Amino acid sequence: MALSRIDNRLINRIRWNWVDIALSTDRCDREQSEAAIKTLYHIAQMSAPDIVWCESPQELAATLDALTTFDTADDEGLVKSRLAVAQLGVLRHRTHRVAARRHVPTPIWYDPTQILGNTPVPEAVRWEVFDALSSTDALTRLAHQGLRIRQRCVEAVGMAHAPMQSAMESVEEAVLWDCFLQVGGIDDRLIASALDVLRLVGCVSSWEGLAIVSDRPVTIRRQPDSLTVQANGEPAIEWRDGNFLNRWNGIDLPQDFWDWTAEQAIACSNLELRSIAIEHMGWAPIADSLEPLAVADDPGNPGQVIELYAFIVSSGLEAALVDRRHFVRVTNASPNMDGTHRTFVIQVPPWIADPVEAVAHSFGISAEAYRNLARAC
Repeated sequence: MALSRIDNRLINRIRWNWVDIALSTDRCDREQSEAAIKTLYHIAQMSAPDIVWCESPQELAATLDALTTFDTADDEGLVKSRLAVAQLGVLRHRTHRVAARRHVPTPIWYDPTQILGNTPVPEAVRWEVFDALSSTDALTRLAHQGLRIRQRCVEAVGMAHAPMQSAMESVEEAVLWDCFLQVGGIDDRLIASALDVLRLVGCVSSWEGLAIVSDRPVTIRRQPDSLTVQANGEPAIEWRDGNFLNRWNGIDLPQDFWDWTAEQAIACSNLELRSIAIEHMGWAPIADSLEPLAVADDPGNPGQVIELYAFIVSSGLEAALVDRRHFVRVTNASPNMDGTHRTFVIQVPPWIADPVEAVAHSFGISAEAYRNLARAC
């Protein structure tokens, strides 16, 4: 195929259509989805599967936990989570028994940059599609988010990994295969059918004689004019069964994060989580929980000051067991894209009483070295 025949507008339409699919909150059409799944199994020359629906990826992961933990229907003692117990009942009802089954990956989950099976992609088509898609890294960023979101859903039910895919995490592969099929005029019913399934469901996990599927989220909150999934003060993603995930600035947040108190924020050992919590709450309630110790000009960031505080964590036991911690509050020398500067509250050893020494310690250098270090122009 000559390069001049490649239609970049078509490639763009395919790309952004899949972005819309990946971020869709429309409820799945279950009848249409089940028909597409059965068609995929038929084309793959497998018997029609039982189909078990879940309302969220967390519920899907718990179902996989039940499926992969049991060799028979009588091993309830091995269940890893309460949700898996409930899903075991669903599996028994829909499949009559719980038995070990082989996971069946479909072609769309494979790397489409390779020539697979009976679907050779002409080299000219491959490279022209790659070139057209390289104008933005939106697909890569969206897929990375999807992978992390799926992993968090899996971890929420106590699993380390679960073989399931969603349009968000598979968006790069889906766009490439869709472009290869449409731009290259390639007729591969198996791959086309796998794409049809991915268009219609939230998440899917394929097994011999069994497909486990979850619905889409009911809400996805994003940064304005961005594909970044995040929300301040509320869940970034919510599903109809009440499951949800918190995310902000690309950081995964604990489920109870938006309900943290100032004391919980300060006591958090993770600097990034602590900073996000303080940004969310504002400095005033945080300052009320701290004891001011000392203030000094920041020699490495002219015009800014360093503030040293103490925070006492009382265990309610004897005074000797009271946990006294020191924190230093500094302003970042590098501005954000909007010109503002973030502040950080960094924990330092409790024996440090000099604010400059506290900041220097956080950089792993001496106070004297820091006083001679220009951090900002």
